[in-house]
Amino acid sequence: MGVVFGRFFPIAAYKAVQPAISQGEGREVEGIDFAVRIASSGQVIECLGVAITDCSAEFGAEGLEVAALGIGYPLYAELFPQHVEAYENQFK
Repeated sequence: MGVVFGRFFPIAAYKAVQPAISQGEGREVEGIDFAVRIASSGQVIECLGVAITDCSAEFGAEGLEVAALGIGYPLYAELFPQHVEAYENQFK
């Protein structure tokens, strides 16, 4: 299993839940179920959880970050081979 994170590029529907995320201060927000998709292909990344950090009030669009937690194998290795390689190389 693996974890990845990066800049969050929300779809228009995010505006409806953004206040709850911004005010959540890292806590789980009940009733919201996010999915992470690869922007170029639209492929959903199956994972155990999604975390969004929204600091856009302070930093604009660059203040949005998403983390996909618990991405299973072999999907993680297929999507992020460079991460798997870096992990394995630390034990050589």
